[in-house]
Amino acid sequence: MIGTAVLVLAGSGLRCITTRTPAATWLIHTGQFLDGLAGIITMAAPPVVSSVWFPPEQRTLATGINVFISYMGYAVAFVIGPLVVTQPTNSTNQTGHQVNGCQPEDNGTDPCFINMNAEQILRLMYIETGFAGLLCLAVVLHFPSKPATPPSISASTERMNYKASFLAVIR
Repeated sequence: MIGTAVLVLAGSGLRCITTRTPAATWLIHTGQFLDGLAGIITMAAPPVVSSVWFPPEQRTLATGINVFISYMGYAVAFVIGPLVVTQPTNSTNQTGHQVNGCQPEDNGTDPCFINMNAEQILRLMYIETGFAGLLCLAVVLHFPSKPATPPSISASTERMNYKASFLAVIR
């Protein structure tokens, strides 16, 4: 959990450093890569968390709730994005004359819209980074590795480490 929270925070933070290319391109891709690594852990976590924290009769429900909340987070992201970043509109009339004080460039781009949209996207990335920071802080300060008393015998058994498990699967 701590590793995932740190990866998400680092990935979100990298995207906020600059909007100037080519540095922004590399930072955004690196940030998305770190978010992707965190996603692998997040998708594997529900069964592990439910096996350590819940008794056998509650594990299916605990896993289901954990997966549901994960997908609800994805859905909320699709709602928040359009609320913060406006849909592109053409700020020129049909004859190509300026509207709202902006004159389109020869290549057809609208500098006023591009600047406004970049600011809105950066604001969205700041909001996401702030949320990731709060979650990371909460996980680091509060999340214990296991409950004080195991909920079942299987939860109290010693687990194989990842390297030994991986080698056993390969064999």
